[in-house]
Amino acid sequence: MTTGIALFGYGAMGRAHGMGYRDLVFHYGLRHDAVKIVGVATTRLETAQQAAAELGCEVATTDWRALIAREDVQVIDICTPHDAHEEQVIAAARAGKHIYARSRWRARWTKRNAWLRRLRLRV
Repeated sequence: MTTGIALFGYGAMGRAHGMGYRDLVFHYGLRHDAVKIVGVATTRLETAQQAAAELGCEVATTDWRALIAREDVQVIDICTPHDAHEEQVIAAARAGKHIYARSRWRARWTKRNAWLRRLRLRV
């Protein structure tokens, strides 16, 4: 089975994550079809196209929701600015996707708790 990954954002962190996924087969001896980067979503189409070329993936888009909707995507890796995380995390969770996102929680415990409530209640 192939695990399909969608990458949101392609700044320093997104590029590092993307290259890491791309290199998993080589460094860790995974089957060549174990992990596949399906697409990249960024705010600028040119950046998404550059990322897709570098990572060897099919989809370059500015519409992250379209990547969430894809059946061949099981994992969403969110590397966008922190202010965008809430909407993206909740949409991905509602779609039943696995999510990798790093947010600065220390100063935002109230916000974190609100996210968790929304996810539990499916609001």
